[in-house]
Amino acid sequence: LSPDGDDEIRLANTTSASLGTARVADFPGNYLTSQTQDNGDVWFGTNYSYTNPIAGNYAWHTTLHEIGHALGLKHSQETGFFGAMPDNINSMEYSVMTYRSYINGPNGPYSNEANGFAQTYMMYDIAALQHMYGAD
Repeated sequence: LSPDGDDEIRLANTTSASLGTARVADFPGNYLTSQTQDNGDVWFGTNYSYTNPIAGNYAWHTTLHEIGHALGLKHSQETGFFGAMPDNINSMEYSVMTYRSYINGPNGPYSNEANGFAQTYMMYDIAALQHMYGAD
């Protein structure tokens, strides 16, 4: 978190053609990798399918995914301090941060049914958030 404790996550829509789909700058207070003032900003393109998020649809999943980045979560395939998520649990049933619809599936695009996306953060998302922020 930022040294001054002034962290926030901001959500916004944009019509910018350069955005494409959705984007998050970084998690709030991540001054180690970025000195910009857009940390914690989550932008959704209004020209895509993010304008009607309903629990279980792609827009809802993308909203959870991008807010996950703003909270400090990384993609499941990314290495780093904790390494990538093992293949035997790298699917949407375990994390909204993955691009795999099912275990050992392709790393995108999603292949589940239209309303078969996660409706909440999944078990490994919750575990990571609790590790970062505490369980209570």
